[in-house]
Amino acid sequence: MRMHIVELTAYHVRIPVRRSIRHASYSRSETDNVLVRCVLDDQTEGFGEGVPREYVTGETIDFVLDLLRRSDLRVQLEPCADFAGAVALAERLRLAPIPGDERGCQGNAARCAVELALLDAFGRRCGQPVSAVSPLVAPEVCAARAWVRYSGAITSARGWKLGLAAVALRLYRFRELKIKVGIAGYDDV
Repeated sequence: MRMHIVELTAYHVRIPVRRSIRHASYSRSETDNVLVRCVLDDQTEGFGEGVPREYVTGETIDFVLDLLRRSDLRVQLEPCADFAGAVALAERLRLAPIPGDERGCQGNAARCAVELALLDAFGRRCGQPVSAVSPLVAPEVCAARAWVRYSGAITSARGWKLGLAAVALRLYRFRELKIKVGIAGYDDV
């Protein structure tokens, strides 16, 4: 059975959030995301979401939609015989070049939305969850282990909340922590 993608459509979706989301770099009361819909030849649909954040990677909704328009995805969308073939197809997809992207991180929101839509559609058609991708592309990561590695983060808390966060992470015996510093209005010393 050869499965074909017959349609890819990108949408700008603005979603209000119940409470304002605040973190070190930004505060927002809504989120602007890109949603991609993938339709296969039997009308099976899959959806993927990308979250461009100008203050993180320099991507905006307009940037992502323009990048998708400029990317010649149609010629890259080969038929797939099974879910493993769809995963390989998703790995081969290339977006249009982005001048000045030395870090290779711009376009990740667009790529994420397209890949997830494709994998969701083929997964539905083949009876596979998107979580079945990991064992196919990184079996060594999915191997059973005798231990699990976790880490924690101390973010923008201050005062007694900062102390409580540190004590809780210590009591839970986290071996690795990420401590965010350099937040405007906070004394990092």
